[in-house]
Amino acid sequence: MPTWQSTANRGASRARYILRRVGEELRRYRIEAGLSTRHLGRIVGISHTQVRRVEAGLAGHIDIDLLARMASALGAELTIGVHLIGTPVRDKAHIALLRRFAGRLATSIRWRTEVPIPLAGDPRSADGVASGGAYDAVIEAETRLDDVQAVVRRLRAKQRDLGTTRAILLVADTRHNREVLRAVPDLHEQFPVRARDCLLALGRDEDPGGDCILLM
Repeated sequence: MPTWQSTANRGASRARYILRRVGEELRRYRIEAGLSTRHLGRIVGISHTQVRRVEAGLAGHIDIDLLARMASALGAELTIGVHLIGTPVRDKAHIALLRRFAGRLATSIRWRTEVPIPLAGDPRSADGVASGGAYDAVIEAETRLDDVQAVVRRLRAKQRDLGTTRAILLVADTRHNREVLRAVPDLHEQFPVRARDCLLALGRDEDPGGDCILLM
């Protein structure tokens, strides 16, 4: 199944779960408040049948405004947030960046993309893993940098969980990305190997000797 399709299915499943959970919580608060479905329906302007459907998680395409008003009528507050748990669907620019990198590798290096993290139930995957004779490197590719430290933390977590010896931050060579990188002076300490030396080593299937940042 294509990545975009599997993530869309996962998102739809998550939406159904959230609607069921919110419905259960609204029902519990309604009962605790001593309100009937008819009374709550009159307060928020819907029928008692619709209230029941919401509480059962069966009201598809429900308006967030309605959920918020129902929660408010029961002395509660609807909250919503987005949390990164996996790898986002990548665009053509991201795929092209990985291909440029792969083209600089020695033919003896094993190159894999979208490598799953080997932990039960973990939805993350590495953008790429390059495996040489006596080393391997996890690659995190970014076409546009914003929060560099967050990207580095994500890369380090994948390096830890995959157990690779090296970590490479692969960044599209744009003016914006260069400015963002320059604004974080301690990156050199975290990625001490110069880009030129790193690429030369990988082109010869040699261990770069450390982690590096590549602008391509």
